[in-house]
Amino acid sequence: MQEAAQVQRQQLVRQTSLADIQQQVVGAEQGVNIAELQANAQVKHATGEAEAVRLRAHGEAEAIRATGTAKAEAYRAGVESLGSQAYTVMQLMQIVGDRNVRFHPFRMMAEETLEYLGVSAVCPVVWKPGGPRKLQRAAGLASGQP
Repeated sequence: MQEAAQVQRQQLVRQTSLADIQQQVVGAEQGVNIAELQANAQVKHATGEAEAVRLRAHGEAEAIRATGTAKAEAYRAGVESLGSQAYTVMQLMQIVGDRNVRFHPFRMMAEETLEYLGVSAVCPVVWKPGGPRKLQRAAGLASGQP
């Protein structure tokens, strides 16, 4: 009888150990499944983020392209209606106005000097202190005064 009880106890211990091992295996399998699901979720999240960035960049590129096309059409219409030189002068005056460039009485003399030097193109000139004298000296027009 003792022998039968001891065999029964050993079987009970074996079955308990086996059940514990099976529980650990199931827990490990579930951990692996959870890790795979989390990895898949991260991949999908990253893919979604990448697609969102791509779509934003595409939208911005389209907006820039549309703005450039609209400006080009406006410039073409302006040149057609005013002529290229008049439209260029108008654009230059727009820039001068937007940037609050001030005109000085010296500008008239500067234009004559530029004509004397053979500069015939219309160009915006912004004078720095001492700039007019330097231009006169370069043109050979200095009056000898400092």
